[in-house]
Amino acid sequence: MLNFLPVKDKKRDFKKRGNTIVIIFGLIMGLLCSEIAIRFLPPEVTKIDFGLISEERIFTPTRSMKFRPNLTRVWTGLGRPTIWHFNDMGYRERAIQMNKPDNIYRIAFLGDSVVMGFGVEEYESWSRRLENALRPAKLESGMTHFEVLNLGIQGFSSPQYKAVIKEDIVKMKPNLVVIGYYANDTLETASFDSNRKYMFMKSIPDMLPFKVSQLLKRNSHLYLMLLTRYYTAVESLNVDIVQNEAEESHGWEVTKKDFREIKSLADKHNIKVILVGIPSSTKEIKEKQLSESRTRELTSIAEENGFTYYELYNDLMKYKSSLGKLYLDDFNDHFSIVGNEYVAGLLANFLRTKSIIPSI
Repeated sequence: MLNFLPVKDKKRDFKKRGNTIVIIFGLIMGLLCSEIAIRFLPPEVTKIDFGLISEERIFTPTRSMKFRPNLTRVWTGLGRPTIWHFNDMGYRERAIQMNKPDNIYRIAFLGDSVVMGFGVEEYESWSRRLENALRPAKLESGMTHFEVLNLGIQGFSSPQYKAVIKEDIVKMKPNLVVIGYYANDTLETASFDSNRKYMFMKSIPDMLPFKVSQLLKRNSHLYLMLLTRYYTAVESLNVDIVQNEAEESHGWEVTKKDFREIKSLADKHNIKVILVGIPSSTKEIKEKQLSESRTRELTSIAEENGFTYYELYNDLMKYKSSLGKLYLDDFNDHFSIVGNEYVAGLLANFLRTKSIIPSI
């Protein structure tokens, strides 16, 4: 039996649909008129930051930021100009095969700009040099091959290391994760923890799909104007951290918590973890004074979580200057090409002598 709506109900339904269409049409026309008007207004009125169109970062609450997928640029911030190319996951690394073959022993590197390779090309970074150092002189069918992935990102510390492991690394199925812990990571961690609200608010616009966000940035002055004003307002939430004993203590407290979670993730996915202590060249190496507080805390973290800890300080102090500069310059903590090669050799020797990696 067919049910027919009464004539009055049909008219009411038609009227509702008509009102909805009118509202949608009005919104579209309003946005279109606003877009046209903004394009004719002088720049001192709109104050649009057109640099947002070419923004290289995607803001995220768990990492603060990550790089745009498949981005390539020339970087001139330190040392000679170098090419930065980021893969489809936003790392300065080759395309990563998620379905790892059984004969591949995969090592994933985490760290900040020192690991990322500031001032050197991607193939000159210590992660890539380590892969070369572990490569056998003669390749044979069926033998184990070592693959080293550089997942270092500038400014990252323990909260981001945890996020990268949770969101990306477990999908890569590595056998080993090497975390390069640089001297200032603790302060970076304190800053991250104090700015969680700021980073969440800043990441809201980037919760749009990347392609949609780029489409709006490239084609809408209205969107750019709103985005400019939004970011300006959000900046008021940014908390500046001053290096002092309280913030150091705060940083170590969060760091210890993060590494406990990293331990849980590593155990769940059968991943070994090595913690590598990276001393400051301008303080510890140059002044020949190892930071006892840093090594004490890292040793404690490694022992608590069952990680292997390798402190680079003593071996870096043995470096012979006749081989070339270890760092890019005397006032910088980033390794030179020679320095990256040297550190890779130290790591290769450490991994072999401690039987952390399989012998081939």
